[in-house]
Amino acid sequence: MNILLVGGTHGDEPSGVKLVHHFEAYPHKCVDVLMANPKAVAKKVRFVESDLNRCFGAENPQTIEERRAEEITPLIQAADLVMDIHNAWSPGMTCVITVCAPNAWHIHLARYFGIEKILHIGGPGKSLIGRKPRRGAALEIGREKTDTFSTEFLATRVVEMCEDGLRRKLRTLVRVYRRIGSTMSRENLAARDVDIKT
Repeated sequence: MNILLVGGTHGDEPSGVKLVHHFEAYPHKCVDVLMANPKAVAKKVRFVESDLNRCFGAENPQTIEERRAEEITPLIQAADLVMDIHNAWSPGMTCVITVCAPNAWHIHLARYFGIEKILHIGGPGKSLIGRKPRRGAALEIGREKTDTFSTEFLATRVVEMCEDGLRRKLRTLVRVYRRIGSTMSRENLAARDVDIKT
């Protein structure tokens, strides 16, 4: 089983970027890494021209991110499992995100990381995990949980999950939620005067 760890889908979300750098420095035989949007990471901005996580499957790629999405899609589709690491800007949003009805792998992933919520957002839409819906998920780490979900913690869990092959029985209670309506992007939160300091 090989896991593709993706960081930097949004260049201003540090958890995935740090995890990719960790595995670049300390490779593991069943972990591949991908810095999804290196130009946005270098500038520490969400995106350069368009949100990469809304650019997959563009018919006529024009922006930097649309072209990058087209470039990395084969890597995503070739992986056994895909984990796209994000940071949530609204408190209490640490969860696993799926674009299809959660299956046993999604539930196992949530349990492995001690995450009690799975958010099924529907899709696949134009998201990165939409290229691998049944074997892909996003780990959304709330800004108040970045110490708990440190790079070391995440790296250890990823390696354990690889070596265990998803056989370990875990007992974390996981609740599944389905999104209804629009997402709460940083822009939507700011428009509602919600504090989004990083």
